[in-house]
Amino acid sequence: MSIKIDTKLESNLLNSIANKKIDLSDVVSEYPNDYLKGLNILFINMPLRESAIPNTPPQGPALLASRLREYGANPLILDLNSYRFPKENSENEFRCLTFEEAEKLFLQYLSKYGDQDVIAFSGMITTLRWQEFMASVSRKYQPKTFLLSGGGLATQLKAGLFQWIDELDAIAHSEGDDIILIVGKHLIEKKKKNINFNTSTNPYYIGKINGFDRYVYAGDRPKDLERLPFAAWDLLEKDVNGEEVLEKYIRTPVWGADANNSSAAPFKMKRSMTTVSSRGCPYACTFCYRGGQGERRYGVRCEKNLAKEVKWLIDKYNIDFVGFPDDNFAVDRRRTAKLPEAFKDINIKWGTHTRLDEADDRLEGMAESGCVYIGFGAESASPEVLNYMKKGGFILKK
Repeated sequence: MSIKIDTKLESNLLNSIANKKIDLSDVVSEYPNDYLKGLNILFINMPLRESAIPNTPPQGPALLASRLREYGANPLILDLNSYRFPKENSENEFRCLTFEEAEKLFLQYLSKYGDQDVIAFSGMITTLRWQEFMASVSRKYQPKTFLLSGGGLATQLKAGLFQWIDELDAIAHSEGDDIILIVGKHLIEKKKKNINFNTSTNPYYIGKINGFDRYVYAGDRPKDLERLPFAAWDLLEKDVNGEEVLEKYIRTPVWGADANNSSAAPFKMKRSMTTVSSRGCPYACTFCYRGGQGERRYGVRCEKNLAKEVKWLIDKYNIDFVGFPDDNFAVDRRRTAKLPEAFKDINIKWGTHTRLDEADDRLEGMAESGCVYIGFGAESASPEVLNYMKKGGFILKK
């Protein structure tokens, strides 16, 4: 398959976003609350770490689903990652769905919920083969549906992903909280025939590839992370067959002695969930890709917003532990200092990740507010290697 992509057009679009010629937050703020009424969108979350029991529910699709609901859309989540089965003759080894099982499950969703206007794939770069398969299945049974790929894979490859998945209509990269509303708006207006979808006035249209119209939607950071609704976890409470998907995640420890992963620790949890507290990273380590979470633009949710969500999760799902799977939770000293006051009336234990050179007095506020676990990544003890990594030649403060 040979595909020619108009890289100049795509580059112009990315520059417009970067230079704030297009401010997505301002665009979507003008939408009336029922603007996306009637839009059906199915998010499909792809399997990860296929031999391990999944313990982190898909917050990305769940956040976008909440955002769409604010404007009247009808989102669904098909979480292919949540299914694990013991391998034959083994109690400790597991497998995920087969392609055939995933296709059957997909058809059950269509049978129950009907045709979808958008089918959106979510997953890291390791999910390419799954996205290829689900794109072919989606196009087979939903030939007129708008197929969109977002998340880590789409963010790393951008328009180059069309070379791998020819069935796709669009790529949505970087942060999707506002861009998913832009996609919905375009499709609603197309259905109403209010716009000519494929013209030079549509900044996301990059032309025809292999005879089909293609789009690249460049996401951006919402102006106010604390304005965003919490994840729509209710969409995962039961699947199309009544299986309690979210409950399986909750009962599987995030970390600790029973987690059966590399993050073992001398404590246990019965009911745990995760939520990301920050986006982006101010550092530039050469081994790390930050594209799907805000690049080097570091942004945090304040301590009060975190406490509000944790209290909501406790009340709704009776959890006893929260994991913040941020790579660098402790970057903002001001926030760590305010955590004890924000969490003083919340009986919860929690954990997260930080850099080793952040293991200083800021950990006191974290511990006082309930933090019992911190995962550190030393990467290397060699000053030369650390310099190549752009970590300054050290992993602890001098």
